[in-house]
Amino acid sequence: MSPMTISYQISRRDFVDACIAMSRNTYWFLFGLWLLLAVFSAWMDGSEMLRGSSSQRIAAFLPLVGCGLFFLLIAWISPRYKASRMILREVTWTLGDEGVHLASSVSTTDLRWEAFLRYREAPKVFLLFVQKGMAQFIPKRVLTTEQADDLRMLLGNHIKTS
Repeated sequence: MSPMTISYQISRRDFVDACIAMSRNTYWFLFGLWLLLAVFSAWMDGSEMLRGSSSQRIAAFLPLVGCGLFFLLIAWISPRYKASRMILREVTWTLGDEGVHLASSVSTTDLRWEAFLRYREAPKVFLLFVQKGMAQFIPKRVLTTEQADDLRMLLGNHIKTS
């Protein structure tokens, strides 16, 4: 198979999409934390909430709703804050049977396929993990349908999926 070359300008939106795709464990953690808080609160005030007036019930659940909204706000702001600090530049990927060549205006890197632990296809990006929690990404917006299919096949032949 001949090498596949993909060139594009990274946008902040691409970076946000990649962060969101990588952060699904964080979202589950925040949801679990909120659920634990909800169960603990219900356990502490359970019998009183059932016997109390509707205004007392609302007052008991208001902190839970507030915490849930706070966790959602954190989950929404975090990738956008990271993206605001990202340096945007032109990136070129050349993917072949031997590995990947990445080039930008400030660096070049050659990586053998063994350097990637796994890859995951998210709705808007392909993530290529070089270590746990750290990935290179290719936005789907820069790929034609044929290129996306070729990329899936190439990645599937060389890297395990997650």
